Amino acid sequence: MSKLPQEIIVDILTYLPAKSLIKFKCVCRSWRSLISDPQFAKLHLKRAHEDENINRQRLLIAADPLYSVDFEAASDGDHGNTLVKLSYPNAESHNDSFAVGLFLGSCDGIVCILNEVDSVVLWNPSTRESKKLSGPRSSLHKDFSTGLGYDSSTDDYKMVIASSATASTRSDQIMVEVFTLKTNTWRTVQGSLPEKEKFMEAVPLPNHFSTAVLSISGNCLCVFGELQPYGSYFEAWLASEYGVKTTWRRLFAVPVDKLCLDCYSSEMWLTKKGEVLLDNHGNPGILTLYHPVEDAKKFLKVENDGDPFYESAIYTESLVSLC
Repeated sequence: MSKLPQEIIVDILTYLPAKSLIKFKCVCRSWRSLISDPQFAKLHLKRAHEDENINRQRLLIAADPLYSVDFEAASDGDHGNTLVKLSYPNAESHNDSFAVGLFLGSCDGIVCILNEVDSVVLWNPSTRESKKLSGPRSSLHKDFSTGLGYDSSTDDYKMVIASSATASTRSDQIMVEVFTLKTNTWRTVQGSLPEKEKFMEAVPLPNHFSTAVLSISGNCLCVFGELQPYGSYFEAWLASEYGVKTTWRRLFAVPVDKLCLDCYSSEMWLTKKGEVLLDNHGNPGILTLYHPVEDAKKFLKVENDGDPFYESAIYTESLVSLC
């Protein structure tokens, strides 16, 4: 390998999963330095976004124990590599007293968690790196919305919280706070957002749903919805363009009773084979892959000794650091 040009070595390594690359840090000092480089983490992430043959999307299930689920492997029948047990993150100490209250967002492999003692924690499940955030002023008990994203203009990750109350007062006024990873600080947004931080225009959804859930299929936005009158049919639509010229294409429509949905079911993803991933929370948890064309189901049992109404979220395996 020492005779290969450095750029070829880098290119080869970007195709490998994060788990393997973390092990390869022990090969030699030069590889440790390369794989730990933030620029390499960006190349590795870019490869995952651009190459449809690479599968790095996972479902994180906050059951007891914690699981990472490779649902594409399950779709292909590779059950030996479908479920991986993880240890819960603990950014405060090395004990096991950590439990997920809510998943607040996910971006580029970083998952934002509100734990059961109201601490906000950023965590990369692939590298096991975690970081406890200083508490925002906003109340995270009810009436709040959150988002985690990447700001390419500053090469930084930011979290946004919009709440109708602070932790100490109750008010009908909406408070917006932004956390910046590089500075490790929260700031309150007064009035309108700065020009460079304004949100993109919302993508209009098909308007005939009684309920709708946004998801992802490949690099495209996907929406699952039940039709009006409530609960008659279940549809999936895919967006091929965004903004003013947003174009939606219906993928399928099936009667709701074929899916056995209830108020606790979550539509999570559309696999490369066109199967809908459904998380039917319970004890144990049951994941369902439903193929609408073949009208066929695959079931995956997830061990769970904890709360049957656990949280779940999609994330990307990556090497992105929280430092």
